[in-house]
Order: sequence, then structure tokens, then C-alpha cells
Amino acid sequence: MPFLLFRLAVAGAFLSPVFAAPLNAQSLPASDNEDILVVGQHARDTLTTPNATGSRLGLTPLETPATISVIDGTTIRARGDLSVIDATSRAPGISNAGNPGNGGTALAARGFSGQGSMLQLIDGIRLFPAAGTITFPTDPWMVERIDILSGPASVLYGQGALGGAVNVLMRKPNTQRTHVEGEIGYGSQDSFHVAAGAGGRSPSASRTA
Repeated sequence: MPFLLFRLAVAGAFLSPVFAAPLNAQSLPASDNEDILVVGQHARDTLTTPNATGSRLGLTPLETPATISVIDGTTIRARGDLSVIDATSRAPGISNAGNPGNGGTALAARGFSGQGSMLQLIDGIRLFPAAGTITFPTDPWMVERIDILSGPASVLYGQGALGGAVNVLMRKPNTQRTHVEGEIGYGSQDSFHVAAGAGGRSPSASRTA
């Protein structure tokens, strides 16, 4: 009997803080709520920005009844793509079909390949290849973005757009302030890449402003 009382006393000593904790917690005063201020910036959404590559009506990619992929120039340079074709082939359904016969600039989509099936444009201007080759700005340093319109695009651009159309939009100078950029890279087999650019308002525009 004394041993049973001893065990009950020990159990009570361990359980008393457990039952007493809720009572003590209820007696504590509630702390004042602190306001949290969250500051954000509205990001540019490519789905809700009008895109002229897929429509002449000022429609957004979300409103255009076709598949439009947009690759931003900053993303291209961050990925380390060394040519426009490499950057374009990252789009869904687009693959690189370049070979020495076409200057390494051909693309393939939806089973169609070559310069006569995948139309390539610069700022919406059609490029006309000669003898299977084409003069094309392969360096993506001057690229603002690349729009890829998947599917037949002959209604918009005429013949040669069975698989789709690729519109390479080049960067424009900043008319508000002088902007200077540079890039340097080093890769395998002692390959390196250097690029630089500067643009802004002309001195005459600054004097008349």
C-alpha cells in the first residue's frame, strides 16, 4: 500500500505541470497585433500584353486563337545561348534543323522543316533566303525578344509558313537616358564571347529638350 501511494504521488508530480499549463496560458494577456506591410511590383505578363506577331488586331496571346511562345532577351542571355537558333529551339515544339547547306539557321516544327516551311522574320520583316542560305543575326546580344507563332501562318505572312513563324525583335535604343551594357563569357575549349552596346538620346535632342 505505501508503494502504491508513492507511485501515485510521483505520477501527480509529473502530470501537474501538464494540466496547469493551459490555465496559465489563459491568464496571460493577449499581445498587440503588429501590422505587416507587403510591397510588390506588378510584373509584366506576356499573356496579357498585345503581341503583333500572332495578330494584326492588337490581341494578346491569351486572346489569339493560336499558340504563341515568347522568349525574353534577358532570359536568352542568362541561359548562355550563343545563337538565335539555339534560343528559338528552346520553345515548345521547335527543333534545330540547321546544317551546312542552309547556313545552320533552319528550324523544324510540326513535321515541317527548312527555310521554306518555318518562316523567319526580323522586326516583322520577311527574310528571303538565296540558294538555301540566309544572312541572319545569329548573335542574340541585340535581341529584345523572340516570338514563335506555331501552326500555319500564311494568312499573316504569305507562303513559307506551314510550320510556323519566328519573329526576332531587336533591341531599340533608350530615348530617355544613356544606357551602356557589356557582357563577357568564357567556355570550354578556350572559347570566349564579348559583347558591348551603348545607346541613348542624341546630343541635339538633349539641347533642344
